[in-house]
Amino acid sequence: MRQHMLNGWLVAALLALACLLGITAYVEVKKRAPAHSVDAWPRGGAESGSDARNLLLGAAWQYHVKSLNGRLRRDQSRQGRAGH
Repeated sequence: MRQHMLNGWLVAALLALACLLGITAYVEVKKRAPAHSVDAWPRGGAESGSDARNLLLGAAWQYHVKSLNGRLRRDQSRQGRAGH
């Protein structure tokens, strides 16, 4: 019985932590988003959070591309070593 209660509290704490981290990241990105910049991503609509959302998606996309490039380089170097 105690183990089930402990698991429930652990899940609730992890969920609260994830929510707090998400809110903190959103606020930080929103603070750093340029108000009216030519280099900024195009606006996604009339809603107020579209600039922050686009900035966050752009950062996630850049991370994804860097990750894929790293994997590609690693795979190419492994193939080069296997060919020798």
